[in-house]
Amino acid sequence: MGATFNRAVAAGAKVDTPLMDQFWGDRYGKITDPFGHQWSLAQHVEDVASEEMKRRSEEWMAKRALAAGQS
Repeated sequence: MGATFNRAVAAGAKVDTPLMDQFWGDRYGKITDPFGHQWSLAQHVEDVASEEMKRRSEEWMAKRALAAGQS
């Protein structure tokens, strides 16, 4: 999937969300193509147990709250 994402960017797509591993176990990224169409690409890379998902999501939300307070 990384190759597809990179090929789209090389063809002129704008990166809205960089391709990266997410707390829920998917690699995810979002682009906008030169015609204005938005594309989300995702690939499942890890099964995450519910307790670990809860811990990761709380950590992610705390980081987002901190970042929002700094802007």
